[in-house]
Amino acid sequence: MRRLALAVVAISGHAAALLSSSVATQREYDSDMAPQEPEYASRLNELASRIKAKEVPEGQRLSDWTSKELKIPLQLVLTAKEGTLDDLPRKQRANVERTLALNPELVVRFLNDKACEEFIDRNYGDELSNAFKHETVGYFRGDICRAAVIAIEGGFYADLDVQFKVPFSEMVDSGTTFMSAFDSFCNLWNAIFAAEPQSTVMHAVIDSMKSWYNGTMDTSGLMGTKTFYDGLNNVVKRDCLNKGRGSGDVHFKARRKLQFQCGNHNQFRLYREMPLDCGSNKTKRDAEECPDARVNGFWGLRFGIYEPGVVNGAGTTGKLVGWSRYEDCSYFGCNERRSALAPPSGTDNERVADPEQRELRPASHCP
Repeated sequence: MRRLALAVVAISGHAAALLSSSVATQREYDSDMAPQEPEYASRLNELASRIKAKEVPEGQRLSDWTSKELKIPLQLVLTAKEGTLDDLPRKQRANVERTLALNPELVVRFLNDKACEEFIDRNYGDELSNAFKHETVGYFRGDICRAAVIAIEGGFYADLDVQFKVPFSEMVDSGTTFMSAFDSFCNLWNAIFAAEPQSTVMHAVIDSMKSWYNGTMDTSGLMGTKTFYDGLNNVVKRDCLNKGRGSGDVHFKARRKLQFQCGNHNQFRLYREMPLDCGSNKTKRDAEECPDARVNGFWGLRFGIYEPGVVNGAGTTGKLVGWSRYEDCSYFGCNERRSALAPPSGTDNERVADPEQRELRPASHCP
């Protein structure tokens, strides 16, 4: 769970040209870069309204705003309590620039708390709106905002400290309708996720968030990861039938698979957060996967995001698509602000005092 966040939803045309120009100039984030102009806002609101009203048929997207190859749109949404992109800490901003360089077709849309509140008020009822307004924990508000926006508009989300090795377009395929990852403890990791517009999964996540705030579900743990898991799991149990044996849960369906079919329409893709191959007394280190900066940095740098693999019938790591934190991050959160240095109280990261112990303790139930 991280305080500031990066989400992605695809856009082309004038907005994409604006971003491409910014890439060429090393992305100087001045006021002109923030796509807040009336034309942009009007077109995006029109798209969201048409999708919500189901005027855009399922599986069909507006060509001016989406990729023709993917069901998941390619808009980049940043959320924070206040401020602009210029207010990001230097290292974190540099990581965002790396992400944008990998994805030159994307445009940035920034939402602070006020913009998030307005979006939720405009598109959801009082229940979710009141939950957002009365939530005092900043990163819980971020969880609500990003889920609310992507549930309607679709797109990709990634925390600002996640470093990617491949473009977002390579992390999904033409059939993917929802993408996320299991973290190293096999919780559903909402630090990265993606969904199609009017996503069945994301609307189920919103329902779980409402249940969290109205007291009808267990509220132990972290709100974001728990409601994301429950939302996806509820859809899997309802829709992913398994030829007479029921549906099973998310872990059962995803076992040793990168992507699996769920009903006639949905295909869910789940990556795995795993320790990097940093070598040992018996094996040589993979310098590309685990460079010196990660070996010599704090232990949280030594985790990557992988496709699941199978060797001789046993699960293993496949292709590396990114790292849990950028390599010059100095501690959890990576945003160089004292309030965000440590993991939230009571999390697994905090309870495991010995760094090496965490690396040797992958969850036994991880698929």
